[in-house]
Amino acid sequence: MKNLSLSLVAFLVVIILGILFGLSMSGISEPFLKDLNVGDHIFQVEIADTLVKQGHGLAKRNSLEENHGMLFVFLDEQIRGFWMKGMKFPLDLIWIKDNKIIGFNENIQPVWIGDPSVYYSPSPVNLVLEVSAGTVQKLGLKTGDSVLLEN
Repeated sequence: MKNLSLSLVAFLVVIILGILFGLSMSGISEPFLKDLNVGDHIFQVEIADTLVKQGHGLAKRNSLEENHGMLFVFLDEQIRGFWMKGMKFPLDLIWIKDNKIIGFNENIQPVWIGDPSVYYSPSPVNLVLEVSAGTVQKLGLKTGDSVLLEN
């Protein structure tokens, strides 16, 4: 009887740990945020530095908090193309090279079925910041503003 009780407890512990691990892997936990200085403003950003994170981006989320965003980090400089597949809210794209803003695409609307719109950087970039639509205008961000990721 004692062995049966211990086996049952061990089984329940394994199940609970599995559930907790599954929740942490499902994205329910809070994302890791870093400070990103853009001009005179500080954003809390999630870092998309792998193909999986970059492919998923902000898709399927309902919104972004004010002064939050996602920073896409690439190992090289190329013309980058972004589209709004799976998005539920509009965005501003901020194109960045050598820690300076080089351009914007503002108020990009979510993709409707069959919409192939792709938004390209104006020249090669190694960083792209996605923020809620209207942020660029609201904060007065401009080409040439500095961008610095805090450690």
